[in-house]
Amino acid sequence: MYTVTIAMRQIIDQNDEFEIASCEKKYYKKCQVYTPDNIIKKLWTMLHQDKEYYEKVLDLGAGDGRFAKFGNYGEYIGIEIDKDTTNIDLPNNASIRKQCAFSLKEKDFDLCIGNPPYVRHQELESSWKKKYASMISNKLDEEFTQSSNIFVYFLAQALLKTKKDGKVALIIPFEWATRPSSRSIRNYINRNEWSVHVYRFTDDVFSKVLTTASITIIDKSDKTNSWNYYEIDPLFNITKTMEPTGTEKKILPYNPREDGLYSQRGLSPGSQKVFCLTEEERKKHNLEIGIDVLPCLVSLKPLSKENKVLTKNLFQKLYVDNNQRCWLVNSQTFAISNNLKQYFDTIPYEDRNTWTCNNRDVWWKYHSVKAPTFLYASAFTEYGPKIVINRMNAISVNSAPGIYANSKVNLYKLLDYIKAYDFESRIVNHSGKLKRIEINQMNSVLQEYIKESQFQ
Repeated sequence: MYTVTIAMRQIIDQNDEFEIASCEKKYYKKCQVYTPDNIIKKLWTMLHQDKEYYEKVLDLGAGDGRFAKFGNYGEYIGIEIDKDTTNIDLPNNASIRKQCAFSLKEKDFDLCIGNPPYVRHQELESSWKKKYASMISNKLDEEFTQSSNIFVYFLAQALLKTKKDGKVALIIPFEWATRPSSRSIRNYINRNEWSVHVYRFTDDVFSKVLTTASITIIDKSDKTNSWNYYEIDPLFNITKTMEPTGTEKKILPYNPREDGLYSQRGLSPGSQKVFCLTEEERKKHNLEIGIDVLPCLVSLKPLSKENKVLTKNLFQKLYVDNNQRCWLVNSQTFAISNNLKQYFDTIPYEDRNTWTCNNRDVWWKYHSVKAPTFLYASAFTEYGPKIVINRMNAISVNSAPGIYANSKVNLYKLLDYIKAYDFESRIVNHSGKLKRIEINQMNSVLQEYIKESQFQ
């Protein structure tokens, strides 16, 4: 498995392959994350519990071919895009081809095994996503979304390349079992009535990858149309769970927003370093509050669970006086001050060389935004997310999303409702003990509140 970070974002389509561009080879090597042998052995052991031998095995994104070291098979074919990857000493019945996983013509493999790359969909070139999402949509007869992270493309390819009674066994993020971006895969599996076993690792397996890993086994020969969830600890002790949440409660649904009360992502200005300033930076460039900069929150970490309202005094004490990034450069319009123009002139190209800035007509001009009624932290470890009423009218940025409420909503009642809500039992762990509530999951909570309020 390899992981490609923001610095390696340029993925281009060429001769039916995608290649990593604009990246030094030494940096590329740093971004390769390989699967520990003990996990590979465990996966093979699980696969051999009901089948002693697999004739033809495929590994998409094979890396150095380490999945070929174990298991009882007739032939192993690994596919690896990085032509500079050094293979391990492969068994005689194993080989690795240096090509794109999506240009492979062969099919009808008995087993597809491996640990495909993890690249966020934001880092994939639009033309690449458009081409392969369309290709997969046609083959699955399902609408495959371009907002899928790249491992979902690999999962789809694994399903397409295995036999009608074959098996897919991949180490992939657990999120595929619940998130909307993988719904087309789940629909395709359900339509074919295959059985699924998903084993969520309770501890971090890959330190460089901030997502919860799983062993996912899809058995096409088992037509029970069953979804089975488990937890697996570092000693490989396995515990069956009723739901993907690890509890008896179903995961919070992903509901689109409704007018009057809804959650929305924080602004992504292009670079916190450039657009979100500390008090010292604001003073250094003589930027005026309310004209050149606006109050903002990029994080709720300075706040405690007991805080209910973000007041001017609290904002001053926790953010301004502590030199937190709390001033959003106000470049929503072309009519900016000379001081702000001078500030933008000081920004080196490498600091603003981001996808967001590069895709604007003017790199520093972002769309108009308004302050939300509430600010909350999307990530938490226990109880639920921090949330405050936004009396400061601070703009929500990046990981500090907001809730927008009309004048009919009783703010303190809604605040108490969210603080008392049982998020822990209805959210899947994002990474280790960290949980993250998605925007549309918060929308479902808000809609529950509205329904309950109507009967009170």
